[in-house]
Amino acid sequence: MLLQAIELNTQAVCTLANGKSGRATVDALKQAMEIMEALYEDRTIMDCSKATEDGRLQCRAVSMPDLYDEHFFIFNHALLFDPVVVSTSPSGIVGPSDMAYGCAVLTFNMALAYHQIGIQTGSSKKLKTSCLLYGKVAEMTSAAVASRSDLSVLHLIALNNAAQIQYRQARYVACDELFSHVRYILQFPDLLESSTDQLVQSVLASGDIDEIKLNTVVCNTPSTAPTA
Repeated sequence: MLLQAIELNTQAVCTLANGKSGRATVDALKQAMEIMEALYEDRTIMDCSKATEDGRLQCRAVSMPDLYDEHFFIFNHALLFDPVVVSTSPSGIVGPSDMAYGCAVLTFNMALAYHQIGIQTGSSKKLKTSCLLYGKVAEMTSAAVASRSDLSVLHLIALNNAAQIQYRQARYVACDELFSHVRYILQFPDLLESSTDQLVQSVLASGDIDEIKLNTVVCNTPSTAPTA
């Protein structure tokens, strides 16, 4: 069942990369999420004590060039699971914490789909849905900030992308609040050091952290003070 969820995610990522997000993309991700959540709840299938690092879910980033903002860095890469890690792990077992990571990844990809559709169609409703999903990713990964590098990075890029939507829709207070969380995360040296780890390196490109830092500096709330 896990490999089925991975295949559904792969199909969705292909459409995201081609700039052709739509109902089929979202439906594929929802089906993958249902499978992943069912596996997470079924502890007889996943015995955490038998899970090893070899069975850890891993991802790599796939570029979405159509999701772009000239003045605001968007993490525009969908996340693709590596099926080899699962199929070659002992008994194909992956621990519950990794299944939770898988659910967060699928939710992030779903947020990217709505983000892409919203920008392409100019739909504020789609962008709002995307922002809510990014917020869900941040909530799902918040407990792991500064303790598990891959989840910390997922938390960071979700906050960054949500801030872009809020900023472009002139919700500057909400954007500032998101950036305050981003600045907090960036204070953890372990997160910055982990950006060179293999698991994180396959998601983050060189310079992504610096781009996110730059967002927090240049995307300040516009002054509304009256001019003389």
